[in-house]
Amino acid sequence: MQVKYGSPDQFFDCRSKYSDSWVWKCLLQLRPFIKQGIYWKVRNGRSINFWTDSWCSEDSLVPMLDLDPASLSEAGIQVSEFITPDKQCDTTKLRSCLPNDIVQLIQGIPLPYTDVEDPFCWVILVVVIFLQNLLLGRPTKISVGNKLYGNITGSGK
Repeated sequence: MQVKYGSPDQFFDCRSKYSDSWVWKCLLQLRPFIKQGIYWKVRNGRSINFWTDSWCSEDSLVPMLDLDPASLSEAGIQVSEFITPDKQCDTTKLRSCLPNDIVQLIQGIPLPYTDVEDPFCWVILVVVIFLQNLLLGRPTKISVGNKLYGNITGSGK
């Protein structure tokens, strides 16, 4: 499977190919919806975007602080930039860009003492219901933010 579709860590970056299955192409189209259900667990912080990934709350920092992602000077910065070499939150750096209540929230996140990759959790119930409806041929409305993907109907086979 990895030879045909790539490794799981490439799911959000890969492109659809003509030879891909119909189900895989549907999953690729739903990546924004799937990404909304992801919550990152902070370990080394290298896989997590500080501003746009959900890691310290149910939402990312962008909507929590009502920010425009285009206005961020360091939009690509990772959570690892805010973790000191001795595996502590860099409180000084956090306070330079976040309000105190968010800094306190982040300080409550336990960090491991070893260099471990960041796993993510997935709100899977919504996806299971979607896939069930898709496989049974039931129309399913999918929207991400204000973009409506419309009715997606499965083949039922």
